[in-house]
Amino acid sequence: MPFNPKWGKTARRSKHKRLADVYDAAADVIVERGHAINYLEDSLGRVCLWGAISQVVDGNPLAGSNKSRNMLMRLIRFTRGVDPVEWNNKEWRTQKQVVNMLRHAAKSMRLSA
Repeated sequence: MPFNPKWGKTARRSKHKRLADVYDAAADVIVERGHAINYLEDSLGRVCLWGAISQVVDGNPLAGSNKSRNMLMRLIRFTRGVDPVEWNNKEWRTQKQVVNMLRHAAKSMRLSA
Protein backbone atom coordinates (compact mmCIF):
# COMPACT_ATOMS: atom_id res chain seq x y z
CA MET A 1 0.00 0.00 0.00
CA PRO A 2 1.41 3.45 -0.86
CA PHE A 3 2.41 5.73 1.97
CA ASN A 4 2.45 9.50 2.04
CA PRO A 5 4.31 11.10 5.00
CA LYS A 6 1.99 14.12 4.81
CA TRP A 7 -1.06 12.06 5.79
CA GLY A 8 -0.33 12.21 9.52
CA LYS A 9 0.41 15.93 9.37
CA THR A 10 -2.92 16.63 7.68
CA ALA A 11 -4.81 14.78 10.40
CA ARG A 12 -2.88 16.66 13.10
CA ARG A 13 -3.52 20.01 11.40
CA SER A 14 -7.21 19.27 11.20
CA LYS A 15 -7.39 18.25 14.88
CA HIS A 16 -5.52 21.37 16.01
CA LYS A 17 -7.76 23.58 13.88
CA ARG A 18 -10.88 22.01 15.39
CA LEU A 19 -9.52 22.57 18.91
CA ALA A 20 -8.70 26.18 18.03
CA ASP A 21 -12.24 26.68 16.72
CA VAL A 22 -13.69 25.24 19.94
CA TYR A 23 -11.52 27.49 22.11
CA ASP A 24 -12.44 30.59 20.10
CA ALA A 25 -16.14 29.70 20.26
CA ALA A 26 -15.89 29.06 24.03
CA ALA A 27 -14.32 32.51 24.46
CA ASP A 28 -17.24 33.97 22.50
CA VAL A 29 -19.70 32.16 24.79
CA ILE A 30 -18.06 33.65 27.90
CA VAL A 31 -18.03 37.13 26.36
CA GLU A 32 -21.71 36.80 25.49
CA ARG A 33 -22.98 35.15 28.69
CA GLY A 34 -20.45 36.23 31.32
CA HIS A 35 -17.94 34.32 33.43
CA ALA A 36 -18.94 32.09 36.35
CA ILE A 37 -16.78 30.72 39.14
CA ASN A 38 -17.53 27.34 40.81
CA TYR A 39 -20.53 26.62 38.55
CA LEU A 40 -20.73 25.21 35.03
CA GLU A 41 -23.64 27.63 34.64
CA ASP A 42 -24.84 29.91 37.43
CA SER A 43 -28.36 31.23 38.10
CA LEU A 44 -27.62 34.32 35.95
CA GLY A 45 -26.66 32.18 32.95
CA ARG A 46 -22.93 32.88 33.23
CA VAL A 47 -20.63 29.96 32.45
CA CYS A 48 -17.23 28.81 33.64
CA LEU A 49 -14.42 27.66 31.37
CA TRP A 50 -15.67 24.06 31.23
CA GLY A 51 -19.28 25.22 30.87
CA ALA A 52 -18.33 27.33 27.85
CA ILE A 53 -16.49 24.44 26.21
CA SER A 54 -19.44 22.13 26.98
CA GLN A 55 -21.80 24.64 25.40
CA VAL A 56 -19.75 24.57 22.21
CA VAL A 57 -19.08 20.81 22.11
CA ASP A 58 -22.28 19.39 23.65
CA GLY A 59 -24.78 22.21 23.10
CA ASN A 60 -25.36 22.49 26.84
CA PRO A 61 -23.09 24.03 29.48
CA LEU A 62 -24.23 21.49 32.07
CA ALA A 63 -23.45 18.41 29.95
CA GLY A 64 -19.78 18.15 30.93
CA SER A 65 -19.09 15.23 28.60
CA ASN A 66 -15.82 13.31 28.44
CA LYS A 67 -15.14 14.95 25.07
CA SER A 68 -15.48 18.47 26.51
CA ARG A 69 -13.43 17.46 29.58
CA ASN A 70 -10.63 16.19 27.33
CA MET A 71 -10.63 19.46 25.40
CA LEU A 72 -10.60 21.34 28.70
CA MET A 73 -7.62 19.37 30.02
CA ARG A 74 -5.59 20.16 26.88
CA LEU A 75 -5.55 23.74 28.20
CA ILE A 76 -3.32 22.77 31.14
CA ARG A 77 -0.24 24.05 29.33
CA PHE A 78 -1.92 27.45 29.05
CA THR A 79 -2.84 27.53 32.74
CA ARG A 80 0.79 26.98 33.81
CA GLY A 81 0.27 23.38 34.83
CA VAL A 82 -2.76 24.07 37.01
CA ASP A 83 -5.94 22.05 36.43
CA PRO A 84 -8.04 24.36 34.22
CA VAL A 85 -11.08 23.97 36.50
CA GLU A 86 -9.04 25.07 39.53
CA TRP A 87 -7.48 27.86 37.47
CA ASN A 88 -10.94 29.13 36.47
CA ASN A 89 -12.32 28.89 40.01
CA LYS A 90 -9.82 31.19 41.72
CA GLU A 91 -11.97 33.87 43.35
CA TRP A 92 -9.90 36.62 41.75
CA ARG A 93 -10.01 35.13 38.21
CA THR A 94 -11.53 37.59 35.76
CA GLN A 95 -13.54 37.08 32.62
CA LYS A 96 -10.85 38.91 30.67
CA GLN A 97 -8.15 36.48 31.87
CA VAL A 98 -10.23 33.45 30.86
CA VAL A 99 -11.10 34.87 27.44
CA ASN A 100 -7.49 35.90 26.80
CA MET A 101 -6.22 32.44 27.74
CA LEU A 102 -8.72 30.79 25.37
CA ARG A 103 -7.79 33.15 22.52
CA HIS A 104 -4.08 32.51 23.16
CA ALA A 105 -4.66 28.74 23.17
CA ALA A 106 -6.61 28.95 19.91
CA LYS A 107 -3.87 31.00 18.26
CA SER A 108 -1.19 28.61 19.50
CA MET A 109 -3.11 25.59 18.17
CA ARG A 110 -3.42 27.21 14.76
CA LEU A 111 0.29 28.02 14.66
CA SER A 112 1.30 24.49 15.62
CA ALA A 113 -0.98 22.90 13.02
